[in-house]
Formats: sequence, C-alpha cells, structure tokens
Amino acid sequence: MIETTHFNLTTRLTYYGRYEEKKRPDLKEGDYDPPFTSYVYPHNMDARVPKNALDLVFWRPGIEDDDKKGIDWIAKDDFWAIVMTRTSGYVFVNGVKLTRGAGHTNYGKLYTGDVITIFEKGPGQYLKFECEFFAGLSKARRPEGHAFTVETETVKYQETMAKRSREGSMVGGSVSPVP
Repeated sequence: MIETTHFNLTTRLTYYGRYEEKKRPDLKEGDYDPPFTSYVYPHNMDARVPKNALDLVFWRPGIEDDDKKGIDWIAKDDFWAIVMTRTSGYVFVNGVKLTRGAGHTNYGKLYTGDVITIFEKGPGQYLKFECEFFAGLSKARRPEGHAFTVETETVKYQETMAKRSREGSMVGGSVSPVP
C-alpha cells in the first residue's frame, strides 16, 4: 500500500491527484481557472496516481444557487457526495470502473463505506480510500444489493465547455486509505 493520509472534505468541492496546479497570473476575474488539487499525492512522479484522480463534490439540484446566495447548503442535509474523475484512464468505486466520459461527465453517488481505488498493480501495491460521510444522504451505508452506478451528465458538461471556449482556456466527511 502507498502511504497517504486521509483527507477531510471541508468544502463543497475537493480535488485529489498528484498534480499541484498553480494559479495562473494572466487570468482576469471571471475567467475559467482549472480547479486546484485540494489534496496532492506526495510523490508527483509516481504515474500510477493520475494528476487529476478524483473530484469529490457535494451536490443536489439548486445547490450552486444556494452557495452563490450565501445560503448554508449543508444545513438542509439533502445533498449527495458525488465522485468524478478527470484522468485519461479510470478509477474504480466498489470495483466499478469510472472514466471521465467523452462529450459528457460520468459520475456516481457515494455512500459511507464505499471504496475508491486509484490503482491496483498486484499484491500489496494499491491505493484505495474508504469513504465516511457525516452529513447529507451519503452518510448512510449503501443499501444491500445496490451497486455503485455510473451516471452521465451532458447539459452541465456542455455549458462548462462553452464557457471555457468563450474564455479561451480550457464538508462533511473524510476519505481514508484502506490498509
């Protein structure tokens, strides 16, 4: 196992990978800026860990509007923890392959106890995280017989890509290593 500390999900958007993105000084207010990696894998030359392995997002319909208005979105407790990846490869959630998608975004809802596998290269060579959530609908354990399901979002993906094109550039839980 690769030694990596657990990380706390203290904001609505959390990113994990081996790439530490730098703030671009040429960007103006409102320009698209790729997300910073919130938690950086400590060995940035280890290609087994993708540069942009995980995007962990707390989400429900309308949460972005509440966030912009300063409404405490966590108080409603009706949101999900969602996982996505921006890697050119894939990650696994409970053994189900999750890719970034082409022309859309692939994602899935997480529950406490779900295991995210960044890589597995043989006996004792893996990087896995077990999820534990303290708020929202994801704090429950996955119901028996309900496998992780990859879902697809096209509209938000297309809006994001259009915004990037116009601009000229492309909280309640923790994730711990599995021993």
